[in-house]
Amino acid sequence: MERRKSTITEDVVNVKKVEIEEPRLRWRKIGGGIHNHRDGQIVRRGEILVATQLEIEPFKNLFVPLDPLVDIKEEQPTKRLFIEHRGGGKYNVINENTGKPINDELLTREQAENLINDE
Repeated sequence: MERRKSTITEDVVNVKKVEIEEPRLRWRKIGGGIHNHRDGQIVRRGEILVATQLEIEPFKNLFVPLDPLVDIKEEQPTKRLFIEHRGGGKYNVINENTGKPINDELLTREQAENLINDE
């Protein structure tokens, strides 16, 4: 019996990425020990670090803000769809956020592209 490795190809279609510049704020380290920041800076207790609010979020119990905080709004994930080849000339249209197909049955390549363009 011959084993074959199935291949799945993905085409990402209609992807838009928007970068939002977040302000850098001053933070004072209050916790013990040292903090190795992602930019290589070593911050000890009482020292000031300039970083964005998202960079400090995992360590918020170690830092207090010296500047007023900015209201961070959770960005709704955009609906990103891609085409997944399932073999035999049939395709699924997959929602990248959920990882599940949005079509009920397998589609032809043309039907899958039309479904993406209609969404």
